[in-house]
Amino acid sequence: MNDKITAMWNDIQGKKIVLYGADASGLAFLREAEERGLRIEYFADRDESKQGKSLLGVPVKSPMDLMYEDPEDLRIVITAPGGRIAIEKALKEMGFDETLIVSAYAEGRGGADYLDSLLGISRGRETLVPMKDTPGGAEKKILTIGGSTTDPYWDGIHSWPWFLQKLCDEAGFSVEVINAGVMGYTSSAELLVLLRDGVELKPDLVISFSGYNDYSPSINVVGKNRFRYTTRNLFITWNQLLKGKGGEYEKVYYGEEKSDLYDIYAQNVRVMHGICTEFGAGFMEIFQPSVVSTDFAPGGFVERVRKEPFALELEQVWKEFYGRFREDLMDLPYVYDFSRIFCGRDDVLVDLAHVTEDGNMIIAEEVLQKIREDKLL
Repeated sequence: MNDKITAMWNDIQGKKIVLYGADASGLAFLREAEERGLRIEYFADRDESKQGKSLLGVPVKSPMDLMYEDPEDLRIVITAPGGRIAIEKALKEMGFDETLIVSAYAEGRGGADYLDSLLGISRGRETLVPMKDTPGGAEKKILTIGGSTTDPYWDGIHSWPWFLQKLCDEAGFSVEVINAGVMGYTSSAELLVLLRDGVELKPDLVISFSGYNDYSPSINVVGKNRFRYTTRNLFITWNQLLKGKGGEYEKVYYGEEKSDLYDIYAQNVRVMHGICTEFGAGFMEIFQPSVVSTDFAPGGFVERVRKEPFALELEQVWKEFYGRFREDLMDLPYVYDFSRIFCGRDDVLVDLAHVTEDGNMIIAEEVLQKIREDKLL
């Protein structure tokens, strides 16, 4: 844990803690706070549909309720990785001093800070992140792609590709792992990353760790329509540029999507495999675990999460998606099902899909085992 995160936890000790954002990031923070013996007073969230309800027994209120708090004892913790700057600005306009506003895991969660002309967001020229302390010189290259559960900077903890590099080094394998995972990416974004940044790298093996962002209805969805290669960030940006401007181009065509969520995912997987085959690289598609795909001990934190309405809704979506995955992709030699890798472990998942460093180590060990068994390098 880095010094800034340690200082953050020390700062909120003994204070009245309000979490800004009743979402997956808030759940992860709530779990760690409970483990540290800290009490969360309530969530503040701008989404009116959440207000008046509760999340794991913690009330959800309007941000306006913060106006009635005594600033002497208050700490407002912003847990969301996106929109932090806008939230901080809004809170300051409400009169809150910056010393009362805390950004959870401020280091590491903002890794995708470029507006990307193709992908919506990225790390710009730093998209390909070496997991080796001294890059170069290795006999083999592994490229990992995925969303925040692969992202090298998420939560300020070591990712599973980092542990994969560590395990390869310890085993004496001359391998360099390069991580191109970015928070929020679906398999569609992974495909674009592979085309633009990955092929030129000339990897020996490409590993896609995905699934959750593809079946989660809340990721990169524009209204009721989902456009395969148009992310939510690009949609918002275009609308801001066109708003009130007029001129020659007053509308943007995003393409038309006739496939459902599973069809999009399955096609992306096959296309990525085709690209890798054409350019002489191996390919692994790993269907990732999540809170709705794993069994846990009764009464634990994760089991409590699964009883929440949003998790029950997500489980229904996952059941249909996973059922089709088993019938359609499961038997392909380059597809690996990790969905139940954490069964019986209530200490690994911290929210709907993100895991602890122990969880990332488990994933890396399983990945390396499959690479060895199937002689993928």
